[in-house]
Amino acid sequence: MSRDQELPKVRFVKSAEEIASSPTGAPLIVSKWIRVLGIEKIAHELSMEKHHGLEIEHLFLLILLYSSYGVNSIKELKESALKDKAIEDTIGLIDRINEKAIYYFQNKYSESTLQEFIEKAIEKAQQEKRFTSKRDGIIALDDSTLTKTGKKMEEIAIVYDHCSGNYVLGYVLVSTFYYDGDKGYPINFQFRLLSSEEKAEAERKKVKDSSKIDLRKNGSLLKLVEALQVSGCCPEWFFVSGTNLDVNTLQQLDKNKLCWLGRPNRKTKLIDRNGRRLKYDTLKEQTSRKNPQILEGEGLYIRTKTVFLKEYEELDFIVVSDALGNEMGTYLHLKGHLRDRNMKILEHLSTQEPKDSNKMKIGLALIKRAKEQCKIKAENIAFDSWYFVTWFINELLMITGITRVVSKLKTDQMVKYNEKSHRIDSLWDSVKFGRRNFNNTQTQIRIGSLIVEIENLGKVKAVFVQELDTCFRIKAEYILVTTDVTLSNIKTFNIYKSRWSIETFYRTAKQRFGLESFHCQKFASIFCHVTFVFLSYLMLANIKNSNRKLSHMTFGEIIDQYLCCIISIKKMKNLLIAYLSPGFVDSFGLP
Repeated sequence: MSRDQELPKVRFVKSAEEIASSPTGAPLIVSKWIRVLGIEKIAHELSMEKHHGLEIEHLFLLILLYSSYGVNSIKELKESALKDKAIEDTIGLIDRINEKAIYYFQNKYSESTLQEFIEKAIEKAQQEKRFTSKRDGIIALDDSTLTKTGKKMEEIAIVYDHCSGNYVLGYVLVSTFYYDGDKGYPINFQFRLLSSEEKAEAERKKVKDSSKIDLRKNGSLLKLVEALQVSGCCPEWFFVSGTNLDVNTLQQLDKNKLCWLGRPNRKTKLIDRNGRRLKYDTLKEQTSRKNPQILEGEGLYIRTKTVFLKEYEELDFIVVSDALGNEMGTYLHLKGHLRDRNMKILEHLSTQEPKDSNKMKIGLALIKRAKEQCKIKAENIAFDSWYFVTWFINELLMITGITRVVSKLKTDQMVKYNEKSHRIDSLWDSVKFGRRNFNNTQTQIRIGSLIVEIENLGKVKAVFVQELDTCFRIKAEYILVTTDVTLSNIKTFNIYKSRWSIETFYRTAKQRFGLESFHCQKFASIFCHVTFVFLSYLMLANIKNSNRKLSHMTFGEIIDQYLCCIISIKKMKNLLIAYLSPGFVDSFGLP
């Protein structure tokens, strides 16, 4: 390498004064879209007021710049705003921008007010023809874990993170998302907050997992009791079943003054007063003929028969049924102690509802609001197999404007086909497959369907899908279900694939919109932060949809290359003129 080709030497020196950053276009572009979306008008309709000398629209502008500036806290937001001359030229009063004003705003308004704000903004956005929702669009429902570490944050809890497969400290956010192939945007959300008992149960599950205790093994419950006592989260009573329902385990629980409720099965060695082994089915039948104790307020009938475990105390064998005679469960408990026994039974039965039914109830309320308040026209609901519960689906189909539900099925779902009961995954050989391209791409799928019946849901169409690689080998296979048996296989597939839009939203919201970037302790502030993440995403979706030159770009690229463009500003009376580089205008046009 010749001397002329050598890299130049570089010397860094400290500037005598702070180097000013050029104004960015974000404050001016965002202020324009605040007017387009009618955000200022909505704020005044909901009686939102100025704080610390900042008008409500100024506060909205600042918080909506959170994602544009790429900050992770209100402190960083304030610092970035103070450095951007475009803020001063846009709103003035630069000296009044402070963290207190933003925190005060975040804590002032109720959850219902903030939810109403989002819904009004979405309704207003749809007045633009290019942004209105369509009947053949979908409403996707899903939840995401927001992982945090601040133990003093209000309502924080140990929750299960499906992505990592671990229990983490954080929040569960349930959301709906609209998508129609041309555009997509979040609709509304609610936090799934745990009750005190659920928080305690999550703590216990974390201890069990960290101690690697397998409750299917004999004596494992006693190991769990020891681990829970050490961790300080041991409950007052335990549910005992399977191999743990033996004399040694029960005696140790009694010794530790821990109450219990047992769940017997055919392997449980129950005997009568004379030491003769009792057959489980016969015992259950005899008990079911006895006169019941009726729990009036609960609609439950409790029948008991005295039994024994060898070398243990007298026990009640208990059969619980509802008012229609449907069996709710069989139990074992120490003889007598009726009030304590009934409380345990009721508590256990409440845990046997569809897993996390609260999350589904939240989802049901969100979808109703999406249709009624946001005026979303989509007739299709799509979600993953976790939400496939028959009572939930039946409730969804009763909502005006909802025509069908499309979901993935669990492989062990029981169905009736040709008048016989089957596991759905045992029916692959009964399907006639056709081959199709996916959305006019080179991706190939084999797809076929069967009409089956699901208990409490009736006839549905099960759609069997095999995705193929370029060599036509199966790279993924799964079973979908639609409540509309007239819907074509490929439309069912496309609706389910559209559900991925909500997964993309969560990822983008976390990476570029600061969905997990909140450091406040008060839950009201956290709720407000998430509200503005939704509003920011809605605004970016509007910007992208209104400019064809942005249609191929990701939200991150739009923020970096479009919103945060470098500008110069000329200030005139009641007018700001923003000068953009010729290259920018050639690439994107004028905002």
